[in-house]
Order: sequence, then structure tokens, then C-alpha cells
Amino acid sequence: MTCNDRTMEPLAEHRAPAMYMLKITCPMDQITDKSGFPLRTVEDVPFVDVYSVPEDNTPFDIRDIIAKRKQGL
Repeated sequence: MTCNDRTMEPLAEHRAPAMYMLKITCPMDQITDKSGFPLRTVEDVPFVDVYSVPEDNTPFDIRDIIAKRKQGL
């Protein structure tokens, strides 16, 4: 699988939540909007480096949120 012709690694190896990455292709004459900055090459498109995201091993527990709501906090 590739994104902008760059190989993506399986999500099992990423330390970030799963996300959808899509490549949309259309003829230039059908583009009606502009980017906030010029995109001239594939490399100009931001590509998230999931390995630079800090690792978070804190378990999620919704009971804390429910308890706070019951207390009116």
C-alpha cells in the first residue's frame, strides 16, 4: 500500500491510533479550490511521521469521566 507513492508501514507497527489515508486523483481542470500554501510536488504534501509522536501507554478508563459527570464537575 502506498500514499503519494510512498510506502506505508502496517498500522500494527505504528504507535499512533489507526487512521485512514487516501489518495484522491482528479484532472487539474476540475480543481476549484486552492491550498493555503503552494503544492507543486508530492513532497510538498505533509506526511505524518507516526514514529515522532510521543508514546502514550496510559490506559483509557471511561469510569473517571462518568464519575465526574455524576458529581457535577
